[in-house]
Amino acid sequence: ITSCKLNKNISRITDTDPDDKWSNLHREREKNHLYKIVGTRSGGELIEVYEKEGQEGVLRFAAERLAPAMYNDGEKPQELTFAEFMKWKNLGKPEDANYQAEWEKKFVRHPVQYKLNKRGLDGETVIHLLLARGEPICTEIARILLKRYPGLAVDFYEGDEMFGQSALHLAIVHDECDIVQLLLECGADVNARACGEFFLPEDQKNGLRPTSNYQGYAYYGEYPLAFAACFGNKDIYDLLIQYGADPNMQDIFGNTILHMCVIRYSNSMYSYAVRHWRKPAHQNVTNYCGMTPLTLATKLGRKDIFEKMLDLMKVEFWRFGDITCSAYPLTALDTIRPDGSTNYESALMTVINGTTKEHLDMIGSEVIQRLIADKWKFFQWKLYQRLGHLILHTVFLCFVIYTRPTENSRICYQEMYWDDHVITFKKTAPAKVVFFCACICLILCVPCRLLKMVRIEEAFLVFALPGSWIFFLFFARVLKSTGPFVQMIYSMIAGDMVRFALIASIFLISFSQVFYFFGKDMSSKQKLDPSNPHNCPITGIEVYTYSSILETFITLFRATMSGYDYEEFGCSNYEPFSKILFVLFMFIMPVTMLNILIAMMGNTYTKVIVQAEKAWKQQYAQIVMVLERSFRKEELAEYQLKYSISLREEFESGIDVRGLMVYKQTEKTRAQQKRQALYNWKTIGRKVLNVVRVEGAEKASYILHSNDRILDEPSEILTKANSVPPTRDITVMHSLTCKISDNENEVEATLKQKPLKKFRQKNVVIHGIPNIPNMPSESDIPRRVPLVQIDMFIRQDSSGADTSSNANVNEDS
Repeated sequence: ITSCKLNKNISRITDTDPDDKWSNLHREREKNHLYKIVGTRSGGELIEVYEKEGQEGVLRFAAERLAPAMYNDGEKPQELTFAEFMKWKNLGKPEDANYQAEWEKKFVRHPVQYKLNKRGLDGETVIHLLLARGEPICTEIARILLKRYPGLAVDFYEGDEMFGQSALHLAIVHDECDIVQLLLECGADVNARACGEFFLPEDQKNGLRPTSNYQGYAYYGEYPLAFAACFGNKDIYDLLIQYGADPNMQDIFGNTILHMCVIRYSNSMYSYAVRHWRKPAHQNVTNYCGMTPLTLATKLGRKDIFEKMLDLMKVEFWRFGDITCSAYPLTALDTIRPDGSTNYESALMTVINGTTKEHLDMIGSEVIQRLIADKWKFFQWKLYQRLGHLILHTVFLCFVIYTRPTENSRICYQEMYWDDHVITFKKTAPAKVVFFCACICLILCVPCRLLKMVRIEEAFLVFALPGSWIFFLFFARVLKSTGPFVQMIYSMIAGDMVRFALIASIFLISFSQVFYFFGKDMSSKQKLDPSNPHNCPITGIEVYTYSSILETFITLFRATMSGYDYEEFGCSNYEPFSKILFVLFMFIMPVTMLNILIAMMGNTYTKVIVQAEKAWKQQYAQIVMVLERSFRKEELAEYQLKYSISLREEFESGIDVRGLMVYKQTEKTRAQQKRQALYNWKTIGRKVLNVVRVEGAEKASYILHSNDRILDEPSEILTKANSVPPTRDITVMHSLTCKISDNENEVEATLKQKPLKKFRQKNVVIHGIPNIPNMPSESDIPRRVPLVQIDMFIRQDSSGADTSSNANVNEDS
């Protein structure tokens, strides 16, 4: 089914217990005859037949037991109808009209070879079970069956859990290039989609959501080509491209091959897909969340692949030594679109709003810093203009406050007594939001003055004045010396203070109720006769600190900050018990909780100060974005034309793509890169010759099949399994790997030796370092060819040898 879209899960939701569900599956699996033929993990009748009789036994077993379970006795697949499909889906279950209607919208007719009622619980076939095992003997049996019954290649899982997974997906997962080629030759669908619940990201398995972090144990992009890219197999990738796979096809979330390379952090496959000689992948395709691969890399904090993307996107103009002049397209990078509107899903906006350590590292990129610096050149005057306005605003506001009329000469006198105190809130918003609230308070002062609500007017002024001063922190973030400290204040208020307030409020509220009960009668006891034993000895002032729950809460909060009147407890009810409880409160709040708050703030200070420069760059960029959004769209479009250049000539589409010109210093010049490449080829050539000399040409032909292992880990050379199935030739056993057990130490010691300066051998023709094979044409199917051929080393005196060739070898060989 290729019509998977964002909607509800196709699997039915049951209210049964998960343990009961797995128990039922286990019992059903024991009854199913398919798992007796091939076990899910080990064993199986087909395996036993192969071990005893080989290929002939497998073909005989297939003709007797498997062919009757196939349509047309395995000779030709049959198209599956919706009625037959739903009959199998509802087998042993009550019919559900909604479930059937949902499937009817998605179902697409497709060919099947293996009958549905003969399959496993997830709709798998014998081929699926064999390839899922990943064992050499199972792979060989699958090869035999596919050659005899090619129609088995079109089958895929029909169950809800792993719906759409085909044998092609399983072969790619287990890195079976020969099986992949055989499946494609047998007619396997190169665009089959594994879109079951098992292949979804973890945050989407309980219901598809509009946004996701795309992190999942088995989320590989649905298509076989995406599977090959995620597992980093370039040979299979080329093979699928040759058979018509499209790297720009989108999965259920709109992700292409490049998106999957970003999610799986595969730098090499991303470059390979973009630079592919036949069908390169497009870098500007957006998924259903509006993110290109570049913006997705910034969202997930993939710094290395982000830098690689920028290098692949750039247009190089000239190079002088290690200095390059390049232009980077601003389509997905800049926050300003060509029409001047703001692109909130751009790479720059995502990096600036990131909260992880990786986002701070990405801000330090040369391209990002260059773009921010160019924006600052055109937007900085707006910051200075705002600073001047703020200074005038604050001066006038202070003048109004300081010259305000006295109490006796008010415009109107209104006696008001409020029993409740104003409850302040924690300012966790940025300084600009606080200033915005202060401006609103100033506006509200005007109707209060007209309505002669002087007290309310003064209350608004109380908030407006400090709010205006706090806005200066916004401008302090621009300076490198004060910016990190402003960030510390924000982090401590938004993080440490909030957590402390949540825990401390529990203790304060609980103790407030108790102390209110102890001290609610203090003011009444002061009015008693001095001869009364319950009289309060405190005179001269009225004790009202515990007269209400709110007053008690504020009193305990003041006590937490070491501000309390201990003698007031002499007037409380149950004086001894109240003093003991107060001591307990002091141990919990001032001693424990307050020190925890100090420790948390110290930890925040350490984190911020370690990354002070990176944090300041992030704040600096955020200020630039704030200034940018204060301009009109027409002005932004005009400014973008000033700090960018046109790349119309560099792109065939004819669209006026703008680019950011950046001068960069590379690590190596072109000449150094060429010398390094030549040195690497000589080094690998010497290592190949050493291994050939130790192991022999025939054995080295498959030992050195993956030459990248020699470059990275020469001491762990991989070889093929010694036990080769009788139906296969030794030269094609490339997918079975194990370590050398007989002479591993000898090979390791030989590889560590310095190569001989001159190597001469009589009567032996040794070819030079093998050249890179030519790129395959569009009509040729790419095949794995060992770098060292079996007939590379031939004796002159052997039969069929060319005795006229020269046996001398140059120093490089």
